[in-house]
Amino acid sequence: MRKIKIFLVMVAMALFVSGCQISAGSAGTDTTIQVLQSQAEPGSQLHTPPSQADWDAEYEDNLAVSTEAITPANVPITPENAGNISLKGTIYPYSPVAIDVSADGYIAAVGLDDQIAIYRKGAGEPFFSIDWEKERICDFDYRQPFQISTDGGFIVVANHSSWQVWQIGGGIIFERERDSATQSGSHVCFPNFPQMAISPDGKFLAIHDMQREDKEFREKFYVIDVLANENVYDWDGSADGMRGDLNRYPGLGFSPDGKYLQVFDPSRYQAQEGNTHQAFRFLNVDSWQEVRLYFSGVQRSYPTGDLLFGHSREDSVRIRDRITGDLVATIEKEGCHWDYPCGVVFSKNGAYAGIMDRKKIEPFRGIKLVSSATIYNIESGDSTLKTIRPTLSFQSIDLTDDGGLTAIDESLTTSGNTWWTTSGYFSGLQRASNGAVQFTPQKANAHSEIDDYYWKTCVLDPPFMDVGCVDYFIDNNGQKWLIAGMADQAGFQFTDVEDAENRFEIPIPKPNGGEEIALRYLGSDQKQQIRYVCVDINRRAEGCSIYDTRRGELLEGLYEFDGVGFSELGYLSAFVDKKERALMIINSDAGTMKKIGTYQAVAYPIPPIFIGDGSELLYFVQTTESTRRIYIERIDALKGKVIERYDVEAIRKMDVSAFAADPKGNLLAIGNADGGVTILETQTMAVITEFDTHQEAIISIEMDASSEHLMTMGRSGIIKVWQVLP
Repeated sequence: MRKIKIFLVMVAMALFVSGCQISAGSAGTDTTIQVLQSQAEPGSQLHTPPSQADWDAEYEDNLAVSTEAITPANVPITPENAGNISLKGTIYPYSPVAIDVSADGYIAAVGLDDQIAIYRKGAGEPFFSIDWEKERICDFDYRQPFQISTDGGFIVVANHSSWQVWQIGGGIIFERERDSATQSGSHVCFPNFPQMAISPDGKFLAIHDMQREDKEFREKFYVIDVLANENVYDWDGSADGMRGDLNRYPGLGFSPDGKYLQVFDPSRYQAQEGNTHQAFRFLNVDSWQEVRLYFSGVQRSYPTGDLLFGHSREDSVRIRDRITGDLVATIEKEGCHWDYPCGVVFSKNGAYAGIMDRKKIEPFRGIKLVSSATIYNIESGDSTLKTIRPTLSFQSIDLTDDGGLTAIDESLTTSGNTWWTTSGYFSGLQRASNGAVQFTPQKANAHSEIDDYYWKTCVLDPPFMDVGCVDYFIDNNGQKWLIAGMADQAGFQFTDVEDAENRFEIPIPKPNGGEEIALRYLGSDQKQQIRYVCVDINRRAEGCSIYDTRRGELLEGLYEFDGVGFSELGYLSAFVDKKERALMIINSDAGTMKKIGTYQAVAYPIPPIFIGDGSELLYFVQTTESTRRIYIERIDALKGKVIERYDVEAIRKMDVSAFAADPKGNLLAIGNADGGVTILETQTMAVITEFDTHQEAIISIEMDASSEHLMTMGRSGIIKVWQVLP
């Protein structure tokens, strides 16, 4: 089992068991950056080829550890041995852990990447486990594809290709093929979010799913007799037929006594006051007929809390009875509206309600994670704020009858090391001037007081497979900054963490219409004469700018780039402008920005890298002819001239997604959209080795300062570390 998994389970189960501007450049310098443009050179030669920095103690409390056994390597990766490269280990970003708890809180299931671990209350180790592969509906969706029966005796699991029912502590008792209706690696989520419920005796399995029929997806609702493996109820597709969601609200599914099946039918959900309850429907398991709402047997079969529901209206949550529709209470809650509802859960006795805090929703790869809730005494209105570990489904949070979280959910109050990123705005793994390999995640350290929209830094320690994240930004020069928006929203202020008197401001024009403005800082040249920033409006990229620290102003114009290359010379930096499809080199000492022309080709949108002493750089170009071949160009960064163009057969048609060089500039590692890596010797660009790394696109690649480790990051944020063994 991977250590990250063990860490998450231990956290989850521990409580389950117990119940001013910076001066830069030469003095007196007042240089204005001038835009120059070189001409393409038809005569450019076309060549066809035959320690880590010391770990700060403050990082050690925020580690995401890997999975494999750790044996630090001492062999630098060189052209002579790169063909023997092998996987050292894998580091996983935070991923929401799926948790389900039986109604009595005695049995808990924790879903990991490759298994579901089952625990008893009072036991520190799982007594039962089920092998599985954590499935994502698409690149941006995670879900909880299992559910425990109310008494904890059975569990139903939705694998990618089958439905399974297991007797907890025993074995599998049922399996049926299923059509997952998904596409691997899809950027678009299919509307297939399987929902299921298992009866307390394990006899019946209810499923709400989407299935393919004649190249279309159709909604299905049916109930299976598990032992007979036959359907005992099928929704006929009519508006009056019994069907509905099984996880839209807490308490849906089979009653604790197994007599009724409760569903939520969205087609019957009416916005009018007093009619919202009509969407809750009950099915008698003996006759498989709908039960009339006034039938008293339903109330006897469900705990009070499972017959309450909350709906949001005008900064409030109204609690109603699912049977009668009667208004039980109105709780004032800012941010809760009809169009932006707040999730609500109830204690089994109906005395307490937990309401999600919409101001504490964390964006996670296209979905939202809940990280805070307020617990209300429904009768008195008294409330308590609870901070929880970011979780996928608010409905999975269970309340005790005294208004606390159940033991398994108390574990969610620990923040742990929560970091994740997306491929869209990611600036890549970066070997800083102090030798550290670091990156700027979208999110780091949940529940921190510091706003962290790409304002924090995580540092890799490859020898020991660690990642530590801090509540400030560490730039490519190793300088630590606290970033904050200015009160009048006219810009952003940077304050040196180690010297509060050392600060500077970057002015950003206020947006019209009250839009939310955010800044992503990409770093500066080593002399700190030029700084690179990108501006987002309402979390959408507006463009990137270049800030001249000596003049205290932004250069005119917006550019579009994902990352920047910085030279060890201290005054050179470069980027590929995706709008101009051209390489741009800035010499801050000379005060020039030069657009590099290239013969019958355009710049490929991958950030350039400086090699050697920093006077040369490499970048990719793509021909404008129909073949659209990929070449590597070596540039004299001081003169802005092409030194050589390399035609490497292995990358001509490659969908290049990232590349990096070792510190000495002897090796070039190229990552592609298929998850593969190609390593070249930089003098001749001869291929040394090719190997597969990820089952997804590589979005970044880097080597550490010792050249002992190569690191690759996939689109999902998974980091793999590679080495050559002694």
